[in-house]
Amino acid sequence: MRKIESFSLFKMTSEDRFGFSPVEYSKFKYGSKRIALKFGYALADQFILKFSSLFGTSQIVVIPSAFSHVQTASCLMESFFVDRLNSYLFDNELSPVEQAKIYRTVSYREDYGEMSAEDRFNLIRQIYFTLISHF
Repeated sequence: MRKIESFSLFKMTSEDRFGFSPVEYSKFKYGSKRIALKFGYALADQFILKFSSLFGTSQIVVIPSAFSHVQTASCLMESFFVDRLNSYLFDNELSPVEQAKIYRTVSYREDYGEMSAEDRFNLIRQIYFTLISHF
């Protein structure tokens, strides 16, 4: 049976405790490559610490957040995550990660963060996601 693991680096424990710098996060969301690299490498380093015992026995598939035409900030972070992880895998003579893409039918034109919960729900329910992959 296939086991799928979930992993996150930062934990939000309350409204004012994020586990990361809100200033850096804001810069990241507005396209800072320096912060995306910092977050991506930190995520990869912790991922390696947690899951390295499974490397070589399980396939690693990395899928960034869904987009249709314009990549999101998290896609840039994902590319740095994959670079760091693949470097580790190469150094340890292991197979590189495989990547896939989730396609979505609608791109947000509105400022998603400023929308009400009801407006976000109505926007999201119009979207279809497709994963084209052999996994």
